[in-house]
Amino acid sequence: MKSRIKFIIGILLVIGVAITYFTVNNRERHFSCLAQHHVQNNGMRANMLMRFFFNGSSGFVIMNGEFINSAGHHKVLSRKVLFDFTVNNNNYLLTSKAIIPSAFDEVDNKSLAWLLERFYTDIKEPAQYNIYRDGNGGHIFMNGDVPVLLCTGT
Repeated sequence: MKSRIKFIIGILLVIGVAITYFTVNNRERHFSCLAQHHVQNNGMRANMLMRFFFNGSSGFVIMNGEFINSAGHHKVLSRKVLFDFTVNNNNYLLTSKAIIPSAFDEVDNKSLAWLLERFYTDIKEPAQYNIYRDGNGGHIFMNGDVPVLLCTGT
């Protein structure tokens, strides 16, 4: 009788550990969030919303906003970047696999490359972030020790 109880407790413990593992692993690989991003360089600037979707080992980011060139001309920025990713603890390595501009996107990749990492403008380019949960359903994207994006949960 005692060995049967120990066996049942052991099985329940293994099930509990498995559920905890898969729940934590699922949260690292399956989430979405929305960030407002403002960046400027060489007289150019961009203001955009970036909506990230992580699903298993792939994902995408939708970027919508405006690009203002050095002459002050406003252009529409509207594109999707498809990517694959790997995760080790909170270290995410994203690799772009397609850049899909919408019909309204007016920004050329060469100009945008002055403001954003090549991951957002060219295929097969990496971006590395440390991504941490913020405790409010969102995520903080860090580049080293520097916070890059505060991404609210969606």
